[in-house]
Amino acid sequence: MKHLDDLDLTILELLQRDGRLSKSRLAEALGISEAACWRRVKRLEDEQYILGYQAIVNRAKLDLDVVAFVQVRLANHKGSEPKDFERAVVDEPRIMGAHNITGATDYLLHVVDRSLSSYGSFVSERLRQFPGVRSMNSFLMLRRIKYSRVLTKAMIRGEE
Repeated sequence: MKHLDDLDLTILELLQRDGRLSKSRLAEALGISEAACWRRVKRLEDEQYILGYQAIVNRAKLDLDVVAFVQVRLANHKGSEPKDFERAVVDEPRIMGAHNITGATDYLLHVVDRSLSSYGSFVSERLRQFPGVRSMNSFLMLRRIKYSRVLTKAMIRGEE
């Protein structure tokens, strides 16, 4: 974290909470001019502190009712298998997130699907066929307790 001051951190926090916040409202909240606000936001974007802006879609409204977290263990960690597996993961739209992790398994996948039947077909016909898959263990979400993408100023500063 090179040269981020308190205003930069406030911009990041406010835009994480509302990415549609206008520059005038943001400038007003910060107590600076719109031009100064625009320059700061542009610098944060150019330096890739801000990677983009997205709408958060309600998957339940779209009947995407199944959320699974899948631990995957690869048979081989050498050669092209890990990269081939990762390419297959990146290309699969049902996989919303994927993490290479420590512990007894190699990857943790976040999968969304329409139904248990559809998820079962995905696992047997697609996921088990990904390169190098040795074993898998699925955990189905019953309900979400918390979901946040906001990195607070205190967290960024190491105060939490």
